[in-house]
Amino acid sequence: MGITSILLMITLVTIILVIWVFVKRRFHFKRIFKIIIITLLSISCITFGAYQYSLRSSGFIFTKTTNFNEENIGGLQLYKSINSKEFIKKYGTNSQRIDNTVFDYYKLNDGLVIATNKNRQIIRIIIDDESDKSIKTSKGITLKSSVDDVIKAYGTNYYKRMDDTGVSVIGYVDKKSKVTLEFFNYKNEVTMIRYDISSMQ
Repeated sequence: MGITSILLMITLVTIILVIWVFVKRRFHFKRIFKIIIITLLSISCITFGAYQYSLRSSGFIFTKTTNFNEENIGGLQLYKSINSKEFIKKYGTNSQRIDNTVFDYYKLNDGLVIATNKNRQIIRIIIDDESDKSIKTSKGITLKSSVDDVIKAYGTNYYKRMDDTGVSVIGYVDKKSKVTLEFFNYKNEVTMIRYDISSMQ
């Protein structure tokens, strides 16, 4: 049984239980109706959040692994320190800081966005529409590459999901390194690339 079916069953059982409790206690229909609507909205929000989380999590669990030992975005690799000589030589020490309560995010001078952990190691790299258009993955994928190009480059061991804005995503996982490489796409064209450790959401 799929995740969607399970979540739907939980929602229906909850609604039936709520109706049964209120009918048995002889509450007025209007009051029951209001409580059901509030309950449905709450369950819908929780269900949608859980569903989005489960798609990436289940993708990591059920998708066959892809080796990302040589993977990089514009020459940057995950787990490399932003204090390293190589990083400082290319980007300096004054990268623009982006406010975030969980991780330290920086916008680099070529438009790449990175996140670092408390040890100042890179744990996320993002190519978006503000990045230098020449930046690519190790296998030559850039923004505006087609989804077909992605699959030709990285293979057929991928998962599909939708992000919270409804954008289609295909993702690859390296289970040994615990990292994911995701290609956000619209009308068969890559619109964003995100390479990060799998524990990030």
